[in-house]
Amino acid sequence: MRKSFNRLVNKILHPPLESLRDEAHSGAAHGLLHALRRLFKLEE
Repeated sequence: MRKSFNRLVNKILHPPLESLRDEAHSGAAHGLLHALRRLFKLEE
């Protein structure tokens, strides 16, 4: 059960995290990072 849950979470989070990594390499990750912080209600 736990393994299935972890797979689901990884499947959901993989695309935004991959985009963040790609944009970080190009130096333009600020917009996506801000959106992720708002989405997950994280403090800056």
